Amino acid sequence: MRHLGAEEIRLDGLPMTRATVLTEAGPVRLVNVHVLSPLAEASRWRRQLSLLGEEAARPGPPIMLAGDFNATWGHRPFRRLLATGLSDAAAARGAVWAPTWPAGARLLRPLLRIDHVLTGRGLVATAYGTGPAGGSDHRSIVVDVAITQDRP
Repeated sequence: MRHLGAEEIRLDGLPMTRATVLTEAGPVRLVNVHVLSPLAEASRWRRQLSLLGEEAARPGPPIMLAGDFNATWGHRPFRRLLATGLSDAAAARGAVWAPTWPAGARLLRPLLRIDHVLTGRGLVATAYGTGPAGGSDHRSIVVDVAITQDRP
């Protein structure tokens, strides 16, 4: 895999990183996601999820969005994001209840799955798992992704 370039993008003022990598099967766009909490600024959080949907709809190579969406399937703006044609890797691999947050607390186990890996057309998750927090208050996510024949 070879890195073709990375750039900072801003979603309603919040910086995130978009990179394109060249795999043996062709280029893939990756977006590192960390949106605001809906508890802090609900209207900006909704706009950021909407802008992620626009990012996913941009023409180009297959896309994968990964990170802290601060959203569960119970949040309507997150379901609208999925409705743009994105697939949640955990759900695709039968791990709908694989909570990622909060992690690292001694007395509290993770309760919510607010961290996601979403794949667009041309990509499919073939494996999904969570791991230790590694210094974060979120569990890590490990996903294997394959490029399909259904490329954009």
